Amino acid sequence: MMLEQGSSRPSVDVAHAKKNTKAVQLAADAIGWAVSTGGGGMVIWVVHKEDIAKQLRNLRGGQWLSHIPGMQDACGKVALSKALQGGRSHFWPNFWPRSWLTAETSARQICTEAFEGGRGVLIVKPDGGSQGNGICLVRSQDELQRHVKNMFVPEAIVQEYIDPPLLLRGFKWDMRVYVLVIPSPQGNLYSFLAREGLARFCLEPYERPDHRNLHRLTVHLTNYSLSKFSDKFMFSSDPSDATQGCKRSLSAVLRMLEHDTDGRISARTTWESLSLLVRETVGTMKHSLQAAASNPATWEGLQDCRCSPEELGILASEKMGQCFQILGLDVLLDEIGRPWLLEVNNNPSFSLDELRPLPEQSRAETNRLFAESKRDMSGSKWGRPCRCSGHPRPHAHYPCAVDIAVKLPIIQGALTIIQRLGKDTSGIGSEQRAMLAQGTVFSPV
Repeated sequence: MMLEQGSSRPSVDVAHAKKNTKAVQLAADAIGWAVSTGGGGMVIWVVHKEDIAKQLRNLRGGQWLSHIPGMQDACGKVALSKALQGGRSHFWPNFWPRSWLTAETSARQICTEAFEGGRGVLIVKPDGGSQGNGICLVRSQDELQRHVKNMFVPEAIVQEYIDPPLLLRGFKWDMRVYVLVIPSPQGNLYSFLAREGLARFCLEPYERPDHRNLHRLTVHLTNYSLSKFSDKFMFSSDPSDATQGCKRSLSAVLRMLEHDTDGRISARTTWESLSLLVRETVGTMKHSLQAAASNPATWEGLQDCRCSPEELGILASEKMGQCFQILGLDVLLDEIGRPWLLEVNNNPSFSLDELRPLPEQSRAETNRLFAESKRDMSGSKWGRPCRCSGHPRPHAHYPCAVDIAVKLPIIQGALTIIQRLGKDTSGIGSEQRAMLAQGTVFSPV
């Protein structure tokens, strides 16, 4: 393992970083890395599967790819549930809600098993869905059958809804924690947990789920992609303030939680529980990840990659030791502070801006505002009126202080660890992992 680098300045290529470009640029600049746009670099930052395939073919010795081939498939809700269950009906991780797959179990059987101790609530999550799309809560066999019939994908996972959750001053919330995963050439997965993350709050005070509020997802779901459209969305300008905002820094929230519970739920024990959850989750994904990476079906239908699916499967297996990835794990604490894994995100957002709808006004006034902004192109883009697809209403983009405080150190830490690691990923023991992470936001798990 190489912990020291030569005098050459490391660089990251952001030509394929898409919406992550700005965050990667800022993070690289903060640690003295150069940034290129297509000229190659120590790290090639990619987002989409097509770019992963193309860059695998061109990846040279000493270069790193920011996505692990096969990870998108391994993070799928159905694939993750199968991996965690381990194919053994008697085994169930103590952090994964009781789950059923609609392709394998009928709605009648699901509800019989789920409600055997009385009535309850189930949450339905379409496989491959993201940003809250298609998620719903159901309380009966008829509701479940109706929803499964109308799904936009052929398969879904059905889980017990964790109730009651741990509330913070009356609101349901969950956390987005970030994990850096690095495969070794031998197929082992080394993971590092970032000791900072996002705490995401519902828009409305929590109510126990019943027939009157199941449709009010802003009571039950914390997804930013859903809540940002609401006039009730609260912005936060201070990452150290845990008392307001639908998106807050996790470290601040854990401090407030410890205070509010008189130490019953401490930040230290929560991080310890999260470390165990991460270690077991990443460990169970090893075989499904390797299978997906080498499977030609994973690479079918890609455009202009100049390799057959079979060739890409071989390349993915050969070059997996030159890849790393930052995953986003969504975790909920129940009323006693026990963590429950909700899902693993293959492409957690590293966007740093927040969208604020413009004040309600007439169409003529809005058009005049856009015209004036177009004439005056000097100064920052922040605060300019915008009609992009990120929001249905005319809006403006502003830097999100919480995102900047949370996400930039995570990218900086990942790049620093990769730089220290160099070309050798074999035989990384616990002591070496601690040295790799020293001075970053990450800790080995």
